[in-house]
Formats: sequence, C-alpha cells, structure tokens
Amino acid sequence: KLAAQEAEALAEAEEDEEEEDDDELAHVPDVRDGGVIKFNFTPRIFPTPMRESKATEEEDWIAKNRNHLRQNPQLKPQLDALDIEDSDPTWLKGKGDDFYRARDYRAAVNAYTTALEIDPLLYSVLSNRGACYLQLGELVRCLEDSDLLLTKLDEWAMGPDANPDDPKMKKLRVKALARRGTARCQQGSYELALEDYKRAVIASPAYDETLIGDLKRVDALFRCSDLKRQADASFGQGELSAAVGLYTEALEIEPTFVSAISNRAACHLALGGLEDAVKDCTNALALLEVDPSALSAGTHSQSVYEGEHMLAQDKEQRFLGNTHGANFGEKADEPTPKPLVPSGPVPPPGSAKRRTWVLKTIARRGAAKAKLGDLASAAEDYRVAAALDPTDENLQRDLETLTKQCEEERAAKAKVKVPQIPFSKPPTTSDLATSPPQQPGLGGRERRGRGGRRKQQQWEQ
Repeated sequence: KLAAQEAEALAEAEEDEEEEDDDELAHVPDVRDGGVIKFNFTPRIFPTPMRESKATEEEDWIAKNRNHLRQNPQLKPQLDALDIEDSDPTWLKGKGDDFYRARDYRAAVNAYTTALEIDPLLYSVLSNRGACYLQLGELVRCLEDSDLLLTKLDEWAMGPDANPDDPKMKKLRVKALARRGTARCQQGSYELALEDYKRAVIASPAYDETLIGDLKRVDALFRCSDLKRQADASFGQGELSAAVGLYTEALEIEPTFVSAISNRAACHLALGGLEDAVKDCTNALALLEVDPSALSAGTHSQSVYEGEHMLAQDKEQRFLGNTHGANFGEKADEPTPKPLVPSGPVPPPGSAKRRTWVLKTIARRGAAKAKLGDLASAAEDYRVAAALDPTDENLQRDLETLTKQCEEERAAKAKVKVPQIPFSKPPTTSDLATSPPQQPGLGGRERRGRGGRRKQQQWEQ
C-alpha cells in the first residue's frame, strides 16, 4: 500500500514539473534577427578621457590655440565636429572678454581673431582686439585695427540704413580714436596723437572729463617733445648750456620725460656738473625700472633669477623694466613710494632698444661717480653695464681698471702705520743714572709688591 502511494506522488510531481516547463517555454519570445548598433562618441582633441573637472581648462586651451589647430589636417575635422558654441562668434567674443578681464591678452587676441574670421562685421570684437594689442605693446597692430575699425565705421555711416545718432557706433568711434592716439603717443608721434584726441573729444556724445584730461596731457607731451627736439639740436651743435636750459624747461612741463632727463645728464657730465649728472641718471634709471603694464596689473617686484648673484641680476632686470617695486639701491623690506610712470617715447620692457637706453645711462652715471671719487659705487654701475653688454670691450676694460683701483684703495686703508716718536735729544749717561728703572710691563709705574716702596726710595736718594 505504501509503495503504491509513493508511486502516485512521484507521478504527480513529474506532471507538475512538465506543466511548469510548458509554461516557461510558452513565454520565451522568438530569436531576434542579427544587426549592428553604432555608438557615436563626443569628438575629442585631447587623447585622454573626458573629465568634468578638466572641461573648462580644455575649453580655454582650445580657444587660445584654435588657429593653430585648424592648420593641422588631422585635428581640423575633430575641431569642426565640436559643439556649435565653439563656432559661434558671440560665444567666442564672450570667451575673449573673459580672457581680457583675466589679463590674458594673448588668449583674448586668439579668441577675437577666430570670431572675426566667422563674422568680420563684429565691430566691437575688432575694437577689443585693438585694446589687447595696445596692452601687449604691439603698437603697429593696434594702429592697424584702429584704422580698420574707423574705415568700417565710415563705410557703415555711408550706408542707406545708417543712423548717425547711434550711441553704440559713436562710442566705438571715440574708443578707436583715443586708442590710436594712445598708440601714437607711445611711438612718440605726439602731433598725430593730439589730432586723434581732438577728434575723439569732438565725436564724444557727452562731456567726458577723463577724455579732456587725456587731451591736456597729450598737449603737454607735445610741447615737451618740441622743447626736447630743440635741446637735442643745441646739444648736437655743442651749445651745452643752452641745451641744459631747454631740457630743464621741458622737464618743468613733464617731469618724467625719460629721454630729456637722460640727455640732460649727458650735458651735465660734459660741463663738469658731476653731482647733477649722477642725480639725473639715477632719476632716469628709477623711471626705467617701471613696467607700466605690470604697474596697472598690480603685480609686485620679484627676483627673476636664482643663485649667488640673484640680487645683482635682479637690479639688471629692474632696469630693463621686467619688474618694478623698490628702486635701485633701496632695500626690499623698506617701504617705498608708488613709482612714477615714465612718459615720452619709452621702449617696451625687455626690448633691445630699452637695453641700450639703460646701458648708456648707467655707464654715464658710473663715469660721473668715478670722477667724484666714489670708486666702489662707480665699479658697481660698470659691473651692471658690462653684464648688460658682455661684448663691449671698453666697458670691460673700464670695469677692470675701477676694480683694481678699489682694491688698491682698500689695501691702503687696511695698512697699519706705526707712528715714530722722535727724541728731542739723545739721552745721556747721567739721565739714565738719575732715572728710576721702569718695571717691564708696568709702563713706569711704581711696583706695589713687597719691597717695591723701599727700592723706590733708594733710587730717589
């Protein structure tokens, strides 16, 4: 009986399993047909995986180097396949504005240039690129952009749909004229700069006090430059006293006109006014230490070289305008007044012409100090001048001569001379007999030891 019951239970279990298998097979779908699924990845310039933390940095790098990337045949298709915003001139202008506010003027120029390639009629972008060139000291390119902008504004004004009272276009014209005048000032073309500023004042839709102040300053620079030109002519004709008077008159108008200060120092040196020559050279070098762009950026003076002669080399770099801060000869930890900005046609910092200016001025000061007898300070000036131009054999010889004279002067001061006190007359035998003997090491004083008083009385008797 038990065996029969077990057989029935086993049969029922097998039937249940078959039913479950039938149910599962009934719900399985048919096999699908084969196919290919394609995945399109975001185009990448960089061979590294995309990271959200690096996205902004990569965008900035692409914006800075877009022109160079397009010249690469392998990267150009990837650059064209990027997001639409990378080819949007408005987006590129905003990127350039960000670079300009961050004082990354070279990157801003690249972004503005790409935007102009896409849309050449973006007048504000052309104006901003000219401002970047002015900050970079590329005056020729600044003038080219300013001229191009003024030409395009004239063409727009001649169009049938032009609005002569458009405040935006008036503002762009005023900016272009003032910027071109500033670039011409830095080139030393003060007469042309004065004309640009007069036109800017006339074109200004409202009274601009800052623009009026700039016009007055350009006018002062023009008058100062004219006096300096007359002084240079007198200097060349050998009329040194007249040249000094004209240079002084020019500096009364513009005290920081560097070339007038330096030339007056040369006149003082030729006339024998050594102290005045040293003073003028020092003032000129203090002005040449200042980099106007770094001053406007609010950076601080720092050493550009490391090593044993870091301090001396930092002086040379400050003279070239590569840093600014404490003047030459002052300690870095002492408070210094805000440096004056040099005026006149000053070569850009780091240029060969600026190096020549500094070299002549510091050698001139060294010559004046040597004539005044300040050999150590003169040797220091010649050392800096020789470092600026190691190929100048005359400077090297002068430096060797001054160094030798300084060593001789130090040796003479260090030499100890024992004074010889002559006798009024040679001592006689009677003098020696009547004089009490001096005890060694006591300088003739009586001995206070035992028996010293008795011996002294015997000698006195």
